[in-house]
Amino acid sequence: MDQRHFSEEEFRSFLESEDDDGYVMMLDHLENCDSCRERLSSLVDSPRDDQQTFVAANLKFLAEEKSSDSDRTSLQQSLAVSQQDRFEILEEIAEGGMGIIVRAVDRILKRVVALKVMKPGQGAELLGQARFVREARICAALQHPGVVPVHDLGLLHDGRPFLAMKLIEGRTLESMINGKVAVSRLLDVFARVSQTLAYAHSCSVVHRDLKPTNIMVGEFGEVQVMDWGLATFSGADESGKSLVLQSLAGASGYADNVSERVENGFTVVDSDDAEFDGEGYWKTKSGSIFGTPAYMSPEQARGDTDEIDQRADVFALGAILCEIVTGKPPCATMPEVKLLDFAREPDYARLRNSLEESEVDLELRELLFDCLAPDRDRRPEDAGAVSDRIDRWRDSGEQRLRTAELETVRAEARAVSEQKRRKLASALTLAVMLVAATVTALLLYVGQQRIREFRAEQQRQEEIRETEGQIAGFVRTAGEYQANAIEGNASDPSLWQDALHEVELARNLVTDDTSAELTQLIEELEAEIISKMQLARDEMNEANRITATLEQLAEAHKDFVARIPVVEVDSEKRVAVELFERAFATFGISTDVEPKEAKVLFDAAPDDVKDALVFALWEWHHAYRDNNDAGGYYGSWLRTLFEYLEHDEARFYIRRAYLADDSNLIGRLISESEGPDEIEYLVAADCYRRNNRRAEAVALLRKAIEDHPDSFWLNFYLAEQYAVHNEVPMLESAANYYQVCAAVEPMSLRVLVDQGAALLRQSRYDRALEHFERMAETAPDVPEVLVNLSASQLALEKYKEAAENCRRAIELRPKMLEAWINLGESCWLMGNFDESDDAYQRARELQPDNPEIYVSMARAALYSEEIEEAASIVEPALLLAPTDTRLLSTMAEIHYHAGRLEEAERILKLVIEYAPEETGQYVNLSRVQMKLGDFDEAIVNLKNAEQIDPTDLHVVNVMIDLYRETDDEESLEKAKERRSDLMRHIKLRGEGVLIEY
Repeated sequence: MDQRHFSEEEFRSFLESEDDDGYVMMLDHLENCDSCRERLSSLVDSPRDDQQTFVAANLKFLAEEKSSDSDRTSLQQSLAVSQQDRFEILEEIAEGGMGIIVRAVDRILKRVVALKVMKPGQGAELLGQARFVREARICAALQHPGVVPVHDLGLLHDGRPFLAMKLIEGRTLESMINGKVAVSRLLDVFARVSQTLAYAHSCSVVHRDLKPTNIMVGEFGEVQVMDWGLATFSGADESGKSLVLQSLAGASGYADNVSERVENGFTVVDSDDAEFDGEGYWKTKSGSIFGTPAYMSPEQARGDTDEIDQRADVFALGAILCEIVTGKPPCATMPEVKLLDFAREPDYARLRNSLEESEVDLELRELLFDCLAPDRDRRPEDAGAVSDRIDRWRDSGEQRLRTAELETVRAEARAVSEQKRRKLASALTLAVMLVAATVTALLLYVGQQRIREFRAEQQRQEEIRETEGQIAGFVRTAGEYQANAIEGNASDPSLWQDALHEVELARNLVTDDTSAELTQLIEELEAEIISKMQLARDEMNEANRITATLEQLAEAHKDFVARIPVVEVDSEKRVAVELFERAFATFGISTDVEPKEAKVLFDAAPDDVKDALVFALWEWHHAYRDNNDAGGYYGSWLRTLFEYLEHDEARFYIRRAYLADDSNLIGRLISESEGPDEIEYLVAADCYRRNNRRAEAVALLRKAIEDHPDSFWLNFYLAEQYAVHNEVPMLESAANYYQVCAAVEPMSLRVLVDQGAALLRQSRYDRALEHFERMAETAPDVPEVLVNLSASQLALEKYKEAAENCRRAIELRPKMLEAWINLGESCWLMGNFDESDDAYQRARELQPDNPEIYVSMARAALYSEEIEEAASIVEPALLLAPTDTRLLSTMAEIHYHAGRLEEAERILKLVIEYAPEETGQYVNLSRVQMKLGDFDEAIVNLKNAEQIDPTDLHVVNVMIDLYRETDDEESLEKAKERRSDLMRHIKLRGEGVLIEY
């Protein structure tokens, strides 16, 4: 067919217009014309700014989903960030019209998945991305065992989208039909497909491309309906769409307006002058038709999109059922170029005649033709109705089969008995006649009777042989099914079911005349098949249990790393704790199982499952300890289990030291360990940080990250250690390690909050404000985000906005202490003393002995230069908590501002006595002593701080100030050299800057 090409002026006209139909027509042409596609690419790549501008502006609608102006979302925002390093590609599995499917390993979740990747160089790539998003969202929203689970959606480094799905190892229904699998087995698959489509139809989702190649049967008998890229909604039932529409957010409507190619199927455009290109595709000039004609309903083939609903899929089910019972689809006799005409106006006369002459059950034939009715109003209303009818047929069919088999045996037995009776009656009549005759006739009768008895016995033996032949045939078929099950997949119970059915048929024919050897053979074969079938069920259940456990552990891990730890009065167990508890219960280790029994189950698990369980157990214990007392039955059970699930003696004692919080012992054990794994590093670092041994924790974590650079928790712990410092280089280093955590777990709110907190500690209040404002846009209902936003606003004297965010946080979590404290401080600084007093009173009701409340009140008074008022707040609190370092430090600050330097010095010395490991207190004391002129004592305290944390630049900077004050040039130069030595440890690594010490 001649094909007219677009001129540059026509391209400009199409691109500058706002006619959506014009865009669709142009894109339809571009998908089939290499010349025009290259010329348009050259036009877009032209250096002229005006060309690039109008192309980008006028094709913008392709990157957006059709929805209301207030709810429009960019397609690119629907795709995850590039994760090209996350997956390791193993091999290509299949190739379609626009995409390829490969087997890959998910390095994060440690499992094999199937990646569907868009081919490079396809026309209208944004259109392809829209289809990927739609297919992913539909599969993710349809939570059913028959819909392949979607794990992830994202972009490759070259911008092509990928779809990560569960890997289904098995074969298509088409290959099973061509492989001559038993019809009973194929009907089992058909029943499960009907159930899956019934669920989709209940959500108003129509598949539109249902065919045997899109149906996968896995290694363990699971049936999956694949390729939902052409799925759409039925407009008849708006109430049934809610769940899927919330997930799709309008994406489905967009792709319905654009033509596309599908492997083993094709796209056509409704027109009287359609042309077949010889490669399985149809092309015309206007309208759009989606699907595969061999399985396409008449309304779908005609392009009557308004009439396409669940009954279009019902038609496809009928076509598949036809192929199962006959081996061919309804249009098998049609040439390819006539398929579309046949699909529009099907004629099933030949098919009906052939089925009436076959042995296909009448009820099954009626279901097949009801589904294939050209008038859609005569078809079953949806797949649920088809599923119900096929289930009723199977139930009644099995009963009829058994009844017929028994009736056949009984009829044969009655026939033999009647034959014997008739023969006996004839013999008696002949005997009476012969008695009246001569002795010769009597002798003749006796001879004939013996002949008849001999022949009757011969006939009985022949009937026994025929019956045993039938039995042997059933036994032989059962053996063949058994061999097929072993060769195919011995762990699939459904494959053994066919063999068992043949044995039951044989057993029903056994009589008292059947040989003992044959009877024993049937019994032994039946016992063997039942045993192997039960073993197959056990193996499948075990595989399903392991799979479910790993999936639930991954869900618990994601929840744990994503959420912010909630620490407040009467806080409930976090969701992650409950998710870990459910995952271990699925594996078989519930909280009422003794640790010794749990160890038996653990030891029997595969190595990769053991690793996952051990890591999850550490996270479970961590999550529970964050919000609960580690004592009690639950906490003790977790602690004991964490010790028990370890064979290696050295690692066992490392875990025991961790649970005892013995940082000295755990440090020695780690140093003696040969190649600690990630868990050993984590428990040691956690123990160090809980005992405030920051220098040892930093050194250990840096070494651990060299071995495990992608570990979320190792990077998170190291970021926390740097974040406690007030020096800018330290906080920048913390920010970089937080960035690694965000790359590993992009949805972790706790990382994002800690990144913003690091900005606050650097006094970079403007940056912190921008950070938390962005978070508040995407997570408006997270109290921690709102409280940190209020802290940023307080620092920038935006007291009104800070108060509003605190009130919103309190609405979400009324017992959040920090929200009440910040509200009290912001109201105080605005002069709203009544609300401030009320907020501080609510805070005291939550935690009456918490010194942070009184510290905040005192600091608010200090901000207002009401020094004596601040003192009156702290003094009563010190009576309740005389050793609290926060209260003491605040009182020292009050004395410092009041000019009472000796009293400030006395209190800071007391603070150091209570908290000798905090370098900041030594620095504060040295500054007071410098004011007093006691430079010798000041340098002693600074050297003490330096000994505690040699990496603290703040200590070195104060030393430099002191030596300048005392004109000690020699010491000043040494201090400057010390600072230079520390700064030389700053180095670049990877693409980002990592500042390390």
